Amino acid sequence: MQISLMLLGFVVLLCILFGIFRLRVNKVLFILLWMCVVCCISYTAYHFQLQDNSRQLDLFRYYGEINSYRGMSNRELINSIRFSAEPGRTMLFGFISRLPSNQFLPFISCVLVYTLIGYFLYDAGIGKDDKISFYSLILSMIAVTAMIFYGDVLNTLRCVISYGIICFAYVKFVKNQKYLPVSILLSVLASMLHNTGYFVMIILMVYTIYPRLFRYRWLLVIWRVAIFPVAYLFQQSNILIVNKLGMKVSAYISNIYRHYLYWVCMAMLLLIIQGGVEYLLKRQNKIQLVNPKEIEVMSIFVLLSLGGIVNVAGIRLMFIVAFLFPYFARELVTNLRRDKRLVWVIGFAGSSCGLIIYNLLYFLLQSNRAGAYWG
Repeated sequence: MQISLMLLGFVVLLCILFGIFRLRVNKVLFILLWMCVVCCISYTAYHFQLQDNSRQLDLFRYYGEINSYRGMSNRELINSIRFSAEPGRTMLFGFISRLPSNQFLPFISCVLVYTLIGYFLYDAGIGKDDKISFYSLILSMIAVTAMIFYGDVLNTLRCVISYGIICFAYVKFVKNQKYLPVSILLSVLASMLHNTGYFVMIILMVYTIYPRLFRYRWLLVIWRVAIFPVAYLFQQSNILIVNKLGMKVSAYISNIYRHYLYWVCMAMLLLIIQGGVEYLLKRQNKIQLVNPKEIEVMSIFVLLSLGGIVNVAGIRLMFIVAFLFPYFARELVTNLRRDKRLVWVIGFAGSSCGLIIYNLLYFLLQSNRAGAYWG
């Protein structure tokens, strides 16, 4: 554990030195540093310990489900009720049940999620000179830390993994349309891990087939009004996976979480990001955007998150914003006028830091109450 923290501290120190001397990050150096980050974070996740009074954590319930699969044959797993509703979840937990410890679940979650984040940082940030812009990298890392907090990857892990894989599949398709079959397959498999992934898939498919609908993007802020009857109809279905999806969506849009300071910081951050998107799109005739589709998709989920504010849906959809943010950050650093850049960065940094501090304190408090610790 101490070695892991020392390595993380070394990486942070290197980032500070790069910032002071205004250096650009070589792609090989970035890969090596990010591998250190993934290893350190995953190692600490493996040592996250739960106790009998940790029932309020999702991870505790996942461990209970994994324990119930121990001793089951593959045929019994496939025939289980859970498999018919969320087959990806059953396959993942069934795989973990074959390993010597349940703690491989948060370990694998961190490896997957932070490797995907590293891919997006690398893919979006790399320039023609094979260097990564330090400023776009720092902005992206702050955004990812604020919107995909470590506790989410550790505890609310299915949703983060699912959305990350769907975003990866979409980006690969945008880069090269010959990846369409692979992208669809990856997205379906990811959605089997968390049913809300199907809604993300539908949104991406609609945007890809009919991108002109993006003109009416601000209507997405009131999406919860339209989704209530859809969720109700889904719940009336006799098909288990459709019924489960309707129940999950209904729960996501109905439960109000009274963390008002968090919602204020979240709304400010999303509005600031959307303001930057509108600026870039307004000047699209004067500047050449390298990743316009990724930015427009990110904008869609920014507005959906705003529409789901004070509900868990807002937090979950913000994960997609975080995954695609590096593409937006690179365009913003390149094209935003210097006088406006300072104002935008101050607002962005303030709201992001508010979210990070709130998430950190809340996670530590919840972990302490649940008796969880690192050991």
